[in-house]
Amino acid sequence: MKRQFVTLLGARGAAGIAQAAVLVLVARWMQVADYGALMAWAGILLVACAIADVGIGNYVLVEQPKGHDTHVRRALKVNTATSVGGGVLMAAVGWFVAPTGLEAAFAVLAIAAFLEKNTDTLTYLAIANKNQVVPAASILIRRLGNLAVTPLLYFLGVDAALAYATGYALTCAIAQVHVRLTVARPYPPGEVEAPWTVLRSSLRFMVELASGQARMLDTFIVATVAGPAAAGAYAAGVRLANPFALIAGTLANVLTPHVSSADHETSRRLARRLAVGTAGLAVASVPAALIIAPLVAKVLGEGYEASEGVFAWALPAIVFVGMATAFAGFLQARGHATFVAIAAATNAVVLLSLVAVGAALVGAAGAAAGLCTAAFLYCSVLAVRALRV
Repeated sequence: MKRQFVTLLGARGAAGIAQAAVLVLVARWMQVADYGALMAWAGILLVACAIADVGIGNYVLVEQPKGHDTHVRRALKVNTATSVGGGVLMAAVGWFVAPTGLEAAFAVLAIAAFLEKNTDTLTYLAIANKNQVVPAASILIRRLGNLAVTPLLYFLGVDAALAYATGYALTCAIAQVHVRLTVARPYPPGEVEAPWTVLRSSLRFMVELASGQARMLDTFIVATVAGPAAAGAYAAGVRLANPFALIAGTLANVLTPHVSSADHETSRRLARRLAVGTAGLAVASVPAALIIAPLVAKVLGEGYEASEGVFAWALPAIVFVGMATAFAGFLQARGHATFVAIAAATNAVVLLSLVAVGAALVGAAGAAAGLCTAAFLYCSVLAVRALRV
């Protein structure tokens, strides 16, 4: 498990830096308000993908180590169908709801997001099979590829938003071919379980995933309450902090298959280690945020001064969000998916409410403070539960 964790963390670390770099470039090339609109749409797409996924990604992580091949085969078929249907639907929606000049970017970004959803589920199958190379290669193809393609398209004269969306879509398409050849095609054919048998279990995972991704509606909430400029500053600051969640996200993906087949004592030991790791990362994030925050506006450029205060709150918030994902995966693997679903749904309401209140009272930085408060509460609830099971 340690080797797989280190391999995936290294790949996702490089991918996270590449993603942050390309978003910084796009933010510098776009007006703050337009960037806020684009990131708000990206957040809506993440929620749509989580709903369309119907919990299949986490379901595969839990069922594959148990040898439930008939369930996994059906899950992969459902995943493909929802990816195609969701991508087409959201591309059409994006075209009609986009601000003037961003129609094509919104539509292409929707296609890219659903391509990535499908790709991620197949990489989860590889992770469940303890494959280190395919998941690492897949995320590097997408993120490093986008960092290369987006600036190229922009300097060839393509609008910044469309350049980003097109680069994202092209590299996700390449990654899709890669996982189809390395994961889907070699998977042994055979009987498949009835769709409802799979969905009955996977839908519980969907509630947690969709509720967790509901936080990505935060930029839309800020735009509604405080205006597009505040949303742009908020989105830029939060997305600069997102790569710091890589450790927790990687840990959750690697940990879940192991916990699902571990004995009680081993699971409790893992829960204690997660709790200690969460405390350590949270403490370290505070001085790191205070040191890095003054540099944010210099990196993003003129118009993003408010992003400094956002980043100072967002960094510890993202740590709590990431570790909550790890605790949620642990609890799901231990058979507590219903508890996680209820906690996640409650957290979604609390988080978006606190973001709205903070944005209304203080602006972008207030919204980030609301995000941090909600993330801390959610992570604490899951941690306490994990230590008791």
